[in-house]
Amino acid sequence: MRSTSKSFKVKNWFSELKFYEREIHNCERSLEEILQRSQDPKDQVRAEHFQNQFILQRLHLQYLWKQLREALRLPAPQREAAYAKAQDYRKFFKQLLQEFDKFLHEYFAIPQLNF
Repeated sequence: MRSTSKSFKVKNWFSELKFYEREIHNCERSLEEILQRSQDPKDQVRAEHFQNQFILQRLHLQYLWKQLREALRLPAPQREAAYAKAQDYRKFFKQLLQEFDKFLHEYFAIPQLNF
């Protein structure tokens, strides 16, 4: 892989990791709102589950940042292994967001009107 191509790929990954950081921040803000408004202990427990997940994902992001920075100095096969970890994170994070979105929809869903 040429140096410029490698650099482009790494910059894309770093941009994507920044996106995940912003998403985690936005999700945490939504959780704060739920925790302030919720009276149901079940919602509190579910919100805590997501809160813990977002803390873990933030830690995982820090690890990926370090891995990708180090990957710049590694030979191609090892660099590709770091990219594979980032791709795995992408899949997991997408699943987490889908699960969180379902939770938000249940919590903030507007009841269907009966005519």
